[in-house]
Formats: sequence, structure tokens, C-alpha cells
Amino acid sequence: NPKCYPPRIVQTCNEPLTPTNNINKMLLIDYKENRLIACGSLYQGICKLLRLDDLFKLGEPFHKKEHYLSGVNESGSVFGVIVSYSNMDDKLFIATAVDGKPEYFPTISSRKLTKNSEADGMFAYVFHDEFVASMIKIPSDTFTIIPDFDIYYIYGFSSGNFVYFLTLQPEMISPPGSTTKEQVYTSK
Repeated sequence: NPKCYPPRIVQTCNEPLTPTNNINKMLLIDYKENRLIACGSLYQGICKLLRLDDLFKLGEPFHKKEHYLSGVNESGSVFGVIVSYSNMDDKLFIATAVDGKPEYFPTISSRKLTKNSEADGMFAYVFHDEFVASMIKIPSDTFTIIPDFDIYYIYGFSSGNFVYFLTLQPEMISPPGSTTKEQVYTSK
């Protein structure tokens, strides 16, 4: 059931269980470690790390809320960019549609991509303390103004010290001479 959380180890699911397709939300190759990061729509978007040679499962972190990287909405988008470093763990920048759950999914975040696929720190936020974290969340009052608000990520890349994402997102504008607002989509 799309409303269920990862396997019963974390939390039992009180929803009726039915066969459900796991829609690929992101397939990203980590060339440096010879593995595939595969994120689906089941279990709130947990990702598996698979060996590229034979797709053997190397790891599937799911025991913390920050391991859920994508929403369950089939039309929502997820885009990832890996930034490699020679002397430290790589970073995974994730941009995802929040699927109406802004408190649950940051729309953009930077995550640790450890060499060990089963390490506790895999997919953890690069920086996280009581007040600040390496993430951007959509303010919840945005959904009061535009109830179906979401950001759709089209493409992402890194250049120099920056990561960029091309998006399509709703915006409320007032046409010239009008007192009402209408929803349009803009690319940023």
C-alpha cells in the first residue's frame, strides 16, 4: 500500500495490503563505486544500492526518516546529482517533488554518499543540528495559497562548486488590470 512505511521492522502498516507497482523515481549511476542508486515509489521512496555488474543489492537504508528520498506520487519527479571528492565521501544532491508532504520531504537536500553501502551514515544529511540542516523545505503556508503546489525537477548538474536544478513550478500572478490571481507555471 502506498501509505505504508518501510518493512515492518520500522512500523507496522494498518492499511490494507495490496500488490502495488514500485515506480522508478530515480536511477543514478555512482561510477566511482560501481553501483546504481535506485529509488522507487514504494515505502515513501526508499532507495536501494545495487552493484552495477549484476544488480546484486548492496544496501537499502530505511530505518530513519531521512532515508525516504522521494514521494509516492507517480507523476512526481526526483533528480539526483553526485559530486565526487578525492579525500572524503561523495555527496548526493537530491531534488524531489514533495507530494503534499513538505514536513516530510525536503525539496532539495545534500546527503552523504558513503563508500560502504551499508554504513549508518548513508543518505544522512551532510549537515544537521537542532536549527540548521543541509536541506530546503517548501514553507507549509505555501500549500494554503496553492493547495496542489509542488516543484517538478526536470534536470540537474554540477558546475564548479555549485549544483543546479531546472524546475517547473506553479506561481500565482495577477494579470495586468486584474484583481484576481491565477496559477501559471514557470521554469527556474
